[in-house]
Formats: sequence, C-alpha cells, structure tokens
Amino acid sequence: MKHYIQGTEIRYTLDGKDPDSIASPLYNKQLILKETGLVKAKAYKRGWISSEIIQKQFYRSTYKADTAILAPAPDPKYTASGASTIIDQVKSDPPYNNGKWIGFHGQQVTAFLLFHKPRTISNLTLSMMKSVNEHIFPPASIQVWGGTDKDHLTLLQTLRPAAPAMDDRAKENITFDTRFAPREIACIKLVLTPIPNITKWLNDKKPKAGSS
Repeated sequence: MKHYIQGTEIRYTLDGKDPDSIASPLYNKQLILKETGLVKAKAYKRGWISSEIIQKQFYRSTYKADTAILAPAPDPKYTASGASTIIDQVKSDPPYNNGKWIGFHGQQVTAFLLFHKPRTISNLTLSMMKSVNEHIFPPASIQVWGGTDKDHLTLLQTLRPAAPAMDDRAKENITFDTRFAPREIACIKLVLTPIPNITKWLNDKKPKAGSS
C-alpha cells in the first residue's frame, strides 16, 4: 500500500473494523497475512482530511482440488467456466453478469471437490456475491461433508447464514469460513440450500437467477 503525498501515514485493520488515526496499526511496508481475511486501510496526514477507506479481501490457498463436479447445472445465463470455476483460484468481482460467476435459481446445489490423494484439511472458505437489489441472495444453509470418497463422507459443519436485512442494498462479495478438526480428506461435498421464499425482499414478483 502506498500514498503519493509525502508524509502520509497509512493505518489498517484486519478485524473488519474501520481504521482510525490512533489505535490502528501503522503500515510500514511489511504486512504478512497468514489467514483469510479483510484488510481495511485509510491514509492520514496532519492538517489534511483523511482519505476514504479502501478494503480488499484476501484468501489463503493451501490446496487446490483436482476436479470439481456440480449438480444441477448452473443457470444458462451464469455458467462461467462450469464446475472448474469454483477451483480455478480466480476471484471474480461485481457485476454479476460479467461472465465469471456461476448462478442458480431456487435450486439446492451440490458440489464435489475431489483430490487425487488425501490432504489434511481443517478449514474451507466459500466466497459468494450478495446483491439483494438484483435478487442475488446467500444460501439459507451450507453443509460441508468430507471423507475418502463420495460414498464415505462425514458431515463436518453446517452453516446457516443470516438472511439479509430488508433494507440491505449493498452489492458485495461475502465470505463464509468453515472450521473443523483436521482430517485426511480426498473428497469434499458442499450442499447449498436456497432461501425458500425471497418475495418479501423484492419489489416485483420475478426474481432473477442468483449468483454464487
């Protein structure tokens, strides 16, 4: 991170809070991130108005699945590169219709991540888009299963994301972290169940396909 005005201080946070000019750590050109997280930064200079906050989400990548399988197929408008999109280690940004997102409309989604050889895994991060104004919602629940193959899986964790507020109009990437006891895994199964009824959030009765 840098600022072009000499004498400017950059302060940052890693806990999701907004930086301030006193308590937040001072950036010294060496910041090592060891975990998935959000970096927020703000520039200050005595006698000047502080800058706007900039932020960037970083994802720790330890293992890359060798194969991904999705069922059902994504909505025809939001297919990106198919199942490989979820393991290509490329993070897309808005807008949702830029051709890089996979989207589903009112369907429960099952995804398998397969490894050629078992890996010791203890956490998994899922990244999705949320834009209530464009009818794009997080799932009502996320199940994470793991095991040696698709026929021998154990439920590792269930997440139930909070439903968006009725007045939520933010367009943003959202992240869900799952953590469980370390175990040897060659197959991960994700089951994403949609919110059953989103009409109370909408101004019309024709919801679009949601992207995730």
